Order: sequence, then C-alpha cells, then structure tokens
Amino acid sequence: MPSDQTDPTPQPAPAPAAEPVQVSQPAERPLLSLHAFTVLLGAAGIGATAGFLMFAQSHSVTGAMAAGGGAFLLSVPALHKLIG
Repeated sequence: MPSDQTDPTPQPAPAPAAEPVQVSQPAERPLLSLHAFTVLLGAAGIGATAGFLMFAQSHSVTGAMAAGGGAFLLSVPALHKLIG
C-alpha cells in the first residue's frame, strides 16, 4: 500500500471553537463624587453639632431636630461654594 493514498472514509469537520461570551458590564461609577460626599459630610457634622448644642441647652428634641435640620440645609450651599 502506498503511503500517499488517502482514507476513503470521510472525516467529520471539526466543530468551530466556542468563543468565550463577554458580558459588558457598566462602568464602575461612584454613587457620589468626592466633592458631594465632602459637602454632605461637613453639613451633617454641622447639623449634628447644632442639634446637640440646642438639645443640651433646652432639652427639647423637636427644637434640636429643627436647629440641626436648619443648620444642615443652610450649610450645604455654603460648603458647596467654599469647597467647590
């Protein structure tokens, strides 16, 4: 038998290689920017301090919450301008 003869039985075609599925994930973005986090953290500290001082003076929870909330709301735009 000569060595250059081919086998008469057909061979099955090789299956194409499966490519890995790439799932596109959204870009990792922080919930808040560093500027926004700093402003809100500073405003929360100012509001908590104002509320604590009001509660220490008057022993009124509602007055302390009003003073703390007011200080927080007023300090957010001020800190935004100051830090920005």
